[in-house]
Amino acid sequence: MVKTTMAEAKKLAKELKINTNKIPLKEFHKGIVVELEHGPKSKGGISNKTNVTKGSLSKTAKIAEAHLLESKNYYKELAKMEKKMERSKNAMENRKKNKKGMADTKKRRK
Repeated sequence: MVKTTMAEAKKLAKELKINTNKIPLKEFHKGIVVELEHGPKSKGGISNKTNVTKGSLSKTAKIAEAHLLESKNYYKELAKMEKKMERSKNAMENRKKNKKGMADTKKRRK
């Protein structure tokens, strides 16, 4: 995962004239880190279709700003949603394993 520092976030906020009273620097920084998944050095080798920022911290920062202007809790809510999706995915995988285990047990009984 690509990282950026709070100092870089502060510099970008100044360059982009972001009102840090409206968008807290901590949330802005968190947003940049999250949005870097749309860059070329993201985890899992994301495809060219999702590499929309081409590694530009400025473009990434603008995406984070736009989301935080929509909702000051954007990244908190995104984290909650991602956790919920992960739990759902794990539950589905466990159900598949359980079904397979039950089917194997039935075969052995015959």
